[in-house]
Amino acid sequence: MMIIRKALQSDIVALGKFYDEQVRWMDENECNFPKWTYKGYPTESTVRWTIGEGTQFLCVEGDEIVGAFVLNTDPMGAYDRVHWSRPFKQGEYLIIHMLVTSHQHLGEGIGKAMTEYCIAAAKNNNFLGIRLDVVPGNIPAVRLYEKCGFHFLEEADLERGVEKIPTFLMFECDF
Repeated sequence: MMIIRKALQSDIVALGKFYDEQVRWMDENECNFPKWTYKGYPTESTVRWTIGEGTQFLCVEGDEIVGAFVLNTDPMGAYDRVHWSRPFKQGEYLIIHMLVTSHQHLGEGIGKAMTEYCIAAAKNNNFLGIRLDVVPGNIPAVRLYEKCGFHFLEEADLERGVEKIPTFLMFECDF
C-alpha cells in the first residue's frame, strides 16, 4: 500500500540516498531530464533543509521509498517575471519542487499520485492554485503535469543562476 507523508528527521539519510540513487540512475541511463547533479542537487543537505522547513514529502510502499517531492510557497526564483493567467501573490499558491519517482517503479502511477496529493493539499488548505517549473526537454514531467491538469504558460528565465538551465517551462493549475 502506497502512503504519502511528510518526511521526518529520521528520514534524512534514507531520503538523501534515495535522491542520490535516482540521479545516478538517470545519469547512467542518459535520461537526467531535470539536469540534477549527483551529490550536487538534490542532496542529503537539501533534504535536511527541506525537512527542517516542513516541506519535504515522501511516498513509501512498506519500508521502501518510491517517490519524493517538496511542496512549499517559495518559487526559488523570479516567478514574478512570468505572465501567469491569474495574478496571485506569493503565498497564495503552492509550488512543487524535486518531484521524483524511483526508477524501479516508473510507470506505476506514483508520480501521478504524488501530484494529485499536492493538488488536494493545496485545495484543502485554501490555496488558489499550484505553480511549477520544468527543465526544457523534460518530456516525462511535462506529460505528467499536463495529465494532472496543469497548463503550460511560457518559457522563462527565473534568474536562478544555473548556467546549464537558463530558462524553465512554466506550468500552473489554478482552482
